[in-house]
Amino acid sequence: MRLCWLLMYCLATLAGATVSVTATENIDHRARVDINAYPWSSVGKIYNSAGGSCTGSLVGPNKVLTAAHCIFNARTRHFIRPELIHFLLGYVGGRYRANFIMRHYEIGPGYDPAAAAKTPASDWAVLTISTSLGEEVRPLDLTRGPIMKNAPVMLPGFAQDHAFVVTADTDCHIVGTYEAGSLIVSDCFALHGDSGAPIIAADADGKFHVVGVQTAVAQIGGVPRSIAVAATSPGLYNAVGRH
Repeated sequence: MRLCWLLMYCLATLAGATVSVTATENIDHRARVDINAYPWSSVGKIYNSAGGSCTGSLVGPNKVLTAAHCIFNARTRHFIRPELIHFLLGYVGGRYRANFIMRHYEIGPGYDPAAAAKTPASDWAVLTISTSLGEEVRPLDLTRGPIMKNAPVMLPGFAQDHAFVVTADTDCHIVGTYEAGSLIVSDCFALHGDSGAPIIAADADGKFHVVGVQTAVAQIGGVPRSIAVAATSPGLYNAVGRH
C-alpha cells in the first residue's frame, strides 16, 4: 500500500498537481472569496525569479508557509535565493496591497525535489519575511491537535482557472492520513497554482487553524484527492516558531 501511495504522489507532483482534475470540474467546487476578510486576508500569492507562482499563507508575525517545491527551480536544479521570492498579499488582477521579500527560509528535513516520493511529508517551506508585517495583518495559527477524519476544512488558493484572484473550496473534508499522520488526504478540489495553499479548519470556538499545506493531487481508488503535508509534520511547527 505504501509503495502504491508513493508512486501516486510522485506522478501527481510531476504532473504539476493536475491529475484527473480539470479547470472545468474545479470551477463548480470553488468560489471567489473576499481577500480583505479573515482568514482569506492571510492568503497570498508567491512569485519567484524562475517565473513560477504558488500560494502561501501567513502563519506568524513574519512567517509564510508554502510547499518546498514552490521555491525550487527545476531548470537550474537549485532552490531559489530568498531575496528573489516575493509574497503578495491582497493580490487581485495583478494589483496587491503589500509585497514582502524573504530574508531566509527553512524546508522540511531531507526534502529532495528530485526524489519527492521518498520524502513527501517534507514538502514544506517556512519563509521568513525581511520586514515587519505590521499589526494590521493577522496571521493564521498552526494546529497542534490531531488531524481528525471527516473534519470539515477549506482550501483557498490561486488555482490556474482563476490565477489572479483567490478562490476557495469551502465545503470539503479530511478523507484520511498517511505517513503516520504527516500527510493529509482531503476531497478539496485543487489545481496547479494551489501548491502551498493552507488547508484551513475552524475549531469549536470558530477560530481558524492551518492543519496542512497543499502539495499535490493524486488518484486514490479512482477518485482525485488533494494531498497536503500536515501541520504536525516533523519540524514544521518549530520552524514557524523561530522569529
